[in-house]
Amino acid sequence: MFTAHVSGACMAPLIRENDQVGIRRRRFYLPGDVVAYTNDRGEHVCHRLLGYAWHRGTWKAMTKSDRALAIDGLLATDRLLGRVERVNRELHRVRFRSRGGAFGHWIRSILGALHRRVRSAI
Repeated sequence: MFTAHVSGACMAPLIRENDQVGIRRRRFYLPGDVVAYTNDRGEHVCHRLLGYAWHRGTWKAMTKSDRALAIDGLLATDRLLGRVERVNRELHRVRFRSRGGAFGHWIRSILGALHRRVRSAI
């Protein structure tokens, strides 16, 4: 496990500015997990995993900040650094409601993409 200090409030109230998070690498991440990854600018980011999408021959992770309306772009799974397991040294457990909410966002996103694809084919 490695630790990092948070700057920003995109995951508040779960993770706030200057909180310390403990991150552990896993083989597989579930929808609702708060995952850390490296963004395009080389910064480490903690966002909620919504699910996965098959894109151009590989599986990509779909993430979203708890305070954002839109999902992030698709993310290569090899950029995932790990799952947030501790916040300020306290064990972090994902609540059922958070998993369900993440799954709902994922379903709406997939259905929206399918709808757009069908409309463009007509």
